[in-house]
Amino acid sequence: VLRPGKKHAYKDSRNGIGIKSPFKRRFCMLIDELKQKNLEEKDKTIKIESVCIKGFLIVFPLVVIGIVAYILIKGGANAMIEAPWTTYFLIMLVFAIGFAIHEGIHFLTLLAFSEKGKKSVYYGFDPDYLKPYIKTEEAITISQYRILKVLPLIITAIIPYIISYFIGSFILGCASMLLLGMCGA
Repeated sequence: VLRPGKKHAYKDSRNGIGIKSPFKRRFCMLIDELKQKNLEEKDKTIKIESVCIKGFLIVFPLVVIGIVAYILIKGGANAMIEAPWTTYFLIMLVFAIGFAIHEGIHFLTLLAFSEKGKKSVYYGFDPDYLKPYIKTEEAITISQYRILKVLPLIITAIIPYIISYFIGSFILGCASMLLLGMCGA
C-alpha cells in the first residue's frame, strides 16, 4: 500500500527494478491490478523511429501535393525565381513562428488536460532526433491524445493553408505545408 507523502521504491513486477517516476510507478501498479484480475497485458508500443518514418512516408507526398497544387492554382513560383533567397528566408521565418505556435498549442492543451497543471507538464529538446517535446507525468486518455495531436495540425497547418489561398500568399502556403510535414514526422 502506498501512503501519501512517503517515497516508495515500488518494483516493476516484470523485472523487479525499483521505479522512481510516479507515472511509471502508477502504471506498474495498474498492470499488477489487471494481472490480479486475470486480464491479459498487450504491449502496443512502437519505437519513435518507426513513427517518424511512417509519418514522413504519409505526409511527404501531401506536402509536395499541397505546394504543387498551390502553384498550379494560385501561382507563386515567380517569387522563387525572382528572389529565391528572400522567399526561402520568409518561408523559414513563417515556419519558425508557426513551429513555436505549434509547440505552444501542445503545451497549453496538455495543461488543460492536466490535473496538476504546470507541475506535471514540461518541455525540452531531444538532441538525438533534433525535435522538441512536450510531456506530462500524468496519464491521458486516447481521445485527449488525439486532440493533442490534431489541434496543432488544424491551427498551424490546415487553417493557414486555406487562408493562403484567400490572401494569395505563396510564402504562407509553403510554410503551412512544411508545418503539415512537421505534424506527421
